[in-house]
Amino acid sequence: MTIRFTRRPEVRAEHVDLPDWPQSLLDKHGSRMLRPADAARVPTVPPAPPPLSTVYRSAVLLFPRSVLLDADLLAKIDDEIKVTGASLRVDGDRLPSADLPGELAGLDDQYTEQFPIPVVLVAHGADAEVVDAWRALQQIRTARHLGRLDAHPGLDLISLEHLLVGADYEGVPTWGPRDIRDAADGGPNASYRMLPVAYTGAPPARSTTAPGGRRVVIAVPDTGLNQHPWFGLTQFGAALPPNGFLREFKASETAISAQQQHLSGLTPTEVLTDAWESAITEDTVTENVDRATGHSTFITGRIRQNAPDADVLVMRVLHSDNICYEADLLLAMYLLVARITNAQSDQDVVDIVSISLGGYVESASLKASHLRTVLKLLAKLGVIVVAAAGNDSTTRPFYPAAFATEPVDPSDPWIGPPVIAVGALNVDDTQAWFSNAGPNVTAEATGANVVSTFPTSVRGPVGPGRTTRSGSRRSADPDVYPNGFAIGSGTSYAAPEVAAGLARYLVNQKVPITDVRTKRMRARAEQAIKSLRKDHP
Repeated sequence: MTIRFTRRPEVRAEHVDLPDWPQSLLDKHGSRMLRPADAARVPTVPPAPPPLSTVYRSAVLLFPRSVLLDADLLAKIDDEIKVTGASLRVDGDRLPSADLPGELAGLDDQYTEQFPIPVVLVAHGADAEVVDAWRALQQIRTARHLGRLDAHPGLDLISLEHLLVGADYEGVPTWGPRDIRDAADGGPNASYRMLPVAYTGAPPARSTTAPGGRRVVIAVPDTGLNQHPWFGLTQFGAALPPNGFLREFKASETAISAQQQHLSGLTPTEVLTDAWESAITEDTVTENVDRATGHSTFITGRIRQNAPDADVLVMRVLHSDNICYEADLLLAMYLLVARITNAQSDQDVVDIVSISLGGYVESASLKASHLRTVLKLLAKLGVIVVAAAGNDSTTRPFYPAAFATEPVDPSDPWIGPPVIAVGALNVDDTQAWFSNAGPNVTAEATGANVVSTFPTSVRGPVGPGRTTRSGSRRSADPDVYPNGFAIGSGTSYAAPEVAAGLARYLVNQKVPITDVRTKRMRARAEQAIKSLRKDHP
């Protein structure tokens, strides 16, 4: 396996538009596509450039808590957006609450003032039939531009709630679900993207005691747990083995479940209630395997192969159809901030976050972004964030990985780029053709045709023409995984290799791994990145 840091090429970021998502998927998640040609814009002079294409939840805006705490400002915003046929008022009267999830109670204002809270827009007016968060947002920005809203720093952080996707690859765009293509070309009737492989080796050896007195913890916000013997998970839904490779983050599960329950009236989408992946089939008749099934298990196996002495903190945010709501990822990241800030012992600390999902947003410049804010908070705590760069063979920024281009803060040199963006290499160390590239990618690692762990529970249908039979003979079934291993490709699987490499360097330093004071964590993180860069130029 290979890791190398890249020199950002002198190439402009592309602003290419995204192909259409299928309407069925948009409807399933209460979302719509923003198309630049017909998108409303703030009337500035000179006119602002058109937005870029993206996908967002139709009836949700993300508000920073500081705005929700200002009742007068909130009432003015409500009056403004009524002209678009939307309102913030619950049951026709009450404005949205600024209540924090209980898990974030006790955090300083520097963390909670900008905390994003998803606000549901309701239809306003007798003729209102469609609520559009984009139109409401543009009305808010227009009112601010024309001086009708009081100056408030939180206004810049009112935003759409984007739909994010897992960054695996199967010949379709990272941002796009499988069924945008014809059946013969990887569409809804094609077999699952992963291919099973036969492997009987034991898991990489793991020390019985933690090197240095504490194990490095890598948080993985993704699809969650599933069965695999490498991790002692032989029964779906069983308790995790004590002192095992995996840890569960129950605070994240509780808070995300509550948040989704609050918004569940918008769509029929399932609510994520625990750390375990949902059922592996999305269609009870055809039993087609969900697109993202096994995504987290595969990523966890990549970490186990490359850093067996680390621990993985499982955080379920990605639905099995490969869709993640931005508000859920943000909540999970803020909960990590709270976990580290309020750590009762060194066992509560998280050292690295490995993110193998993301998306494209409507703005070419994200100076005000909830993701940017929480990544900066994690960086201040000494947490390294590694993120997949996307698989669309483009230089268009894929977030959150694209925040790797953030300039270094001169007042605090360590609080610079809050994320390492990872592209994919082939097994011969050439750049994978599907991998995103350009100024937003700062590192590369093997991500094409890699073998890793996959849930033994998966039993998908045999696609037409994919298997043949002759008497007692048949060709291999492409979507049954009895050995628990598969071959897959994507920047999703390159990012955890970099995270694992950093985990190894965090232990072998002068600063003891058991010293989890912020200053020490930052020193270790900075040195680990420098060492990895030096050894993998």
